[in-house]
Amino acid sequence: MPEPDKFERIRALSHAADAFRDAGITRASSMLKMKAFEGRSLMDLAAAGQLLPSHIQSLIAEALAMDAAYDRSGLAKSKAKPSDDWRTEVSIPGSPER
Repeated sequence: MPEPDKFERIRALSHAADAFRDAGITRASSMLKMKAFEGRSLMDLAAAGQLLPSHIQSLIAEALAMDAAYDRSGLAKSKAKPSDDWRTEVSIPGSPER
């Protein structure tokens, strides 16, 4: 299969961006880079000329599910100051290391 030209890749990504906008997805840039399709992202699929509407709809459904889970978690209503404390490079004492 010949590699798609730059115009075709831009058009495919434009369609994806429009679909994300229409669905109300605000973090489209991170969704475009998500390796959700056998280790490939929408960007990778577009570059290979293999981006299908079903790929885009799959990520839209995933983004909406993630938003719903966040809303149900109550984290958005928390009054606590956001922090990165949960990100640590220190191992947990007593846990087996591999």
